[in-house]
Amino acid sequence: MTIMKERVRNRTIAAALVNRQDVKDFMDSDADMHLLFELPTAITEERVALYKKLYMGVGNTPSYTVHLPNDNILRVKMEYANAMGNNHYSRCWIPYLFIAETLGVITHGETHLLDVTSGSAGISLSMAAKFLSYELTLVIPDELPSGRIAPMEYYGADIVRVPGYIEGCIKELRRLLITYDYFPCNHSEESADILVKIDRRIAAEYNSSYGVPDYCIVGLGNGTSTYAIFDYWRRSPHTPRLITYHPDVNTHDVVYGLFGHGPNVKLRHIQPALTLSDECLNTTEMNLNEVTEAFCFDTEIRNFGLSSLYGMLIAFEKAKHVTGKTFMTVGYDKKDRYTGSPQKADFKTRQENGNDLYTKTS
Repeated sequence: MTIMKERVRNRTIAAALVNRQDVKDFMDSDADMHLLFELPTAITEERVALYKKLYMGVGNTPSYTVHLPNDNILRVKMEYANAMGNNHYSRCWIPYLFIAETLGVITHGETHLLDVTSGSAGISLSMAAKFLSYELTLVIPDELPSGRIAPMEYYGADIVRVPGYIEGCIKELRRLLITYDYFPCNHSEESADILVKIDRRIAAEYNSSYGVPDYCIVGLGNGTSTYAIFDYWRRSPHTPRLITYHPDVNTHDVVYGLFGHGPNVKLRHIQPALTLSDECLNTTEMNLNEVTEAFCFDTEIRNFGLSSLYGMLIAFEKAKHVTGKTFMTVGYDKKDRYTGSPQKADFKTRQENGNDLYTKTS
């Protein structure tokens, strides 16, 4: 059994890709991700058809146009419109598992997947695992609101709750990998950068429809999508001003999906994303009231999740000082992901202008 565990753990997508230049070339391109399922594979036709079916309604998301002060325009890439989880991770897991299965790294009905999540990645992965017949264990902070946990449990994921936030979850993931025979999806650290190459399509789709924006504002979670989008724009002839944001590492402020990156949380895409950015802002002192009041009659905006609202607020503030510019940001998910009973008593719900904010008390 020990030999089998080591064999499974040593199989990686990065190593297996050495023999599949066609897959590497496809992922490095901006081709529509739906065409991935046309590449040669030993997977049965029935299973390929299942992958294609599950990926319907994913990608090519619309943009929601918002008029800002001084004749500026903001376009919000509506990643919450994706099927398979209603967030930007919806783009990722079906192609990721297809590639891993095509390369023989995982086997449906046998492989047990493992990942750490603060919500969105786990929701989409639990759905993909359910329909593709993979067992899944998710390590989550026990302070997540039930609105984020319930979908994972509904789709059959085994949940391991860990006190604190992401740092403790990462430690638990490493312990589980030593002890049990899991395949680590490990989306924050995945060495082949499959998820990065998928997420660059967010910027590529925007560029195809609207060209290059003057400002691109993207939240800093685990750094993967931020790095993907910023890297895409850095390669364009005209680079937008690239702005990212996250909570202050020195406070107890928590915005799910955005990490406060202390010295002990060094995920592999965070520093590259920060290196590409022109500006990194602290959300802790930001007041969302201004943007929610300005758009109080816009039901689309009032349903944005907190991480999306912060991006919009930054665009709103920047627009006060420029004229006739275009802004791009990402609509990660809807506010219902932040609602529900928190898992710990030291979280409370603040009602501020109709927005449910989870703030850790001292």
